[in-house]
Amino acid sequence: MTRLHPTQTKLNQKYLLLSFLGQFILIMGFNGLIRPLLRPDSPESFGPLWFLAILAAAGTAIMVYGYRKAQENPFFIEWDNDTITWFLPGQKGTKTLHIRDIRDITLKHFTVDITQKDNQTASLNLENFLYKDLQKAKKAMEEIKEKKLLQEQTYN
Repeated sequence: MTRLHPTQTKLNQKYLLLSFLGQFILIMGFNGLIRPLLRPDSPESFGPLWFLAILAAAGTAIMVYGYRKAQENPFFIEWDNDTITWFLPGQKGTKTLHIRDIRDITLKHFTVDITQKDNQTASLNLENFLYKDLQKAKKAMEEIKEKKLLQEQTYN
């Protein structure tokens, strides 16, 4: 069974950006807290010390939250000779589809549409995957499509 578990997604990158924002806020808070200690007679302080302490604490909380959310990555696509299983952003749980139930696979830029024999369509939205993982998933779906066509030609 082959499993594509992307190490990074666009969602992860947004949380990393949030973490960097938290680091900036933390540095601004600490800078404001340390500046009056280094030069107590200087009139150029950023603001009240209680505000700067809250700013540093908020920066720490935002940084930790962003980093922890960036490390969580439950999304995957996995396939073998019999089934395709996936869990993608926007879904409530994992979905499994047997390859024998597939009639056609249509590859688009960021989506893979799988048409089943009972005319239901399962759509895999891969827009949050980074380019290399997107290409791996599309290549795997193309291989499954080719195997399916080869099986149909063999039986007919």
